Amino acid sequence: MDAAQNVLAGLESAILVDDDPQRAVDLFLEDSADALFELRSGHSLLQARIGDRWDDAFDLYELFRAGCFALAQRAWAPEQADNRTALERRIAVRLLFVRAYVTAGEILALVRTGYANGAVARWRTMHEVEVQATLLAGATDDTVRRYGDQVAYQLWRTLETYERHHEELGWEPLPADELRTIRERGEDVRREYRGRLSRGGYEWSRRELTEDFPQLTDDAVAVQLRHLEEHVGLTAHRALYRLASDAVHAGWKAARGYELLLEPDELSVGWETQATLSSLKATLDAYLELHELAAPRELADAFEELFGRAHAAFAGPAEIE
Repeated sequence: MDAAQNVLAGLESAILVDDDPQRAVDLFLEDSADALFELRSGHSLLQARIGDRWDDAFDLYELFRAGCFALAQRAWAPEQADNRTALERRIAVRLLFVRAYVTAGEILALVRTGYANGAVARWRTMHEVEVQATLLAGATDDTVRRYGDQVAYQLWRTLETYERHHEELGWEPLPADELRTIRERGEDVRREYRGRLSRGGYEWSRRELTEDFPQLTDDAVAVQLRHLEEHVGLTAHRALYRLASDAVHAGWKAARGYELLLEPDELSVGWETQATLSSLKATLDAYLELHELAAPRELADAFEELFGRAHAAFAGPAEIE
């Protein structure tokens, strides 16, 4: 924090020369090279220390992530199926895989630059994506249809909000034809579900879950992520998911540990990257299985070996001298 104190000291010195705020800031910026150098040097040192410990692991992570994308691309064109529901299922899981792929890149960018605490929020997304993709891959046709309806409903609500506020935000209006099409679909879904989809992002899975959770036959009981996790057998990270929620959201639980967030985090890299790699692979597997698309045995074995090495590279103590 010494570099930050030097920034404030420099601004105070400029004020002593000229107490007009505009001229003081001009003077400060003219003489800010040393402060900027100190700030950048500190962060460069942190990244170098992280790199010394993790660069080989990061490289394996990037290679595995790129390989996942390349394998998924083989199934994209053409995207065909015997019936509409099968096609909708494939497209839904494909979009979830793309979300996982992008999110895995965001996580790498954060942990590589020392902000693993910030990556916790992105890992929560990875977990949610894996759970939904796993459920959708084996769900009934009715559940797949309801998932599509939920997506259409949420898109409609988002675009209606955009349409109401785009002028005050200085953004362009939506094309009229596009808005009309989405609005019509959204209105149809709202009428069919009589507003129930507004209760949360997992309402679409209610019917799929009632055998495991009879209480969900009561529409007053909300469908939660934990119901989906238990249904598909992905409960191992539940405790981490809940703790991550406390860490990344504003509020008294996060504030209690605010000291831990003041400095870039160089240690809590391993579990986040391992969990991310596992979720990315699981989402890819769910997508490829829908296509009954298998890589040649030699390639499949080699890709499994690459995953194992990337995963293992983040194991062990993350001690930085």
